[in-house]
Amino acid sequence: MLFFDPPLFQLINASASSPAWLVPAARWASEWLPGLCLLALVIGLVLPGKDSRRYWQPSIKKALLSMALAWLICRLIRWGLPMPRPAQLGMGQQWIAHGRSSSFPSMHAAGAFALAQSLSLSLWALRGLKGVQGEQGYPRWLPLLVWLLAGAVALSRVVLGVHFPSDILAGLLVGSFSAICVWLCAWRSALWLEQRWKKDEILEAYLNLAGFRGEMQGVAAMSRGLFGKWPDGLDEQEAALAAALLRAPNAAPSVAAQRAVDQRERALVRH
Repeated sequence: MLFFDPPLFQLINASASSPAWLVPAARWASEWLPGLCLLALVIGLVLPGKDSRRYWQPSIKKALLSMALAWLICRLIRWGLPMPRPAQLGMGQQWIAHGRSSSFPSMHAAGAFALAQSLSLSLWALRGLKGVQGEQGYPRWLPLLVWLLAGAVALSRVVLGVHFPSDILAGLLVGSFSAICVWLCAWRSALWLEQRWKKDEILEAYLNLAGFRGEMQGVAAMSRGLFGKWPDGLDEQEAALAAALLRAPNAAPSVAAQRAVDQRERALVRH
């Protein structure tokens, strides 16, 4: 317990004079909101479609890895630095049943903030990328919503009297650190690949795995499925359309056609 915990805890912890809606709302945020978020992640992992496999699923996997790392770090800290909960010190009002496990750091907060930080990094990496979420990319308010939900989960633990504010702060640091570590590992893996593969080898591997319209994967499948020929038989117009679909596999036909025209014109100008 840190010096600021007693006054902040007394300020946030619900009491008999608190509004009637506060404790039920905190219980919902503490007990149901994390499960709903995990359910959304699982649905995202099994969601069909090339856009899902191309954009959503790698981000979700990083988020789950970040949460798992945060859980492990919390367990290690609790083992090495056991701290009592407010009720064990006779402080405040505890509104839910809870064991006498160590309080520091909050695992609810660590998991929630690991998810928020990881998804924020994903949204930042995909910012403005057309074809990810409509034509304008992700809405700018989405990262703010993710952090607000994480804050609601974390704050509910203090409202319900099972954590001190310092437990929440430590959960924030552990969760954010875990997400950043996972993303740095992913970045180092990409850098390792770039250092050991030639540019044309990376491009060839990407084109063989890239998702195109529907369930088609790879340039050969796209060429055979859309044009009835192998890639080396495509003419300039067909190649331009294939390049447009690579950017946004499920774009409307009119949009893909216009992008193909624009790309062909730019190629002619460069030549």
